[in-house]
Amino acid sequence: MTLDESTENDQIMEQKGITFLLDSFAVAYIENGLTIDYDEYEDNFIVQIKGIKDSCC
Repeated sequence: MTLDESTENDQIMEQKGITFLLDSFAVAYIENGLTIDYDEYEDNFIVQIKGIKDSCC
């Protein structure tokens, strides 16, 4: 997950007031569901893709 500027090929999604820019590669992986959580203790984000084992980053 990186911070980036929007391009013409990005899909834009908004959830709970947060805007996400997704490239076509990322969209192919998250069509079944995605969870993003923030771990305050480790000070990082946890990304889990439904149906993919060990999908955290």
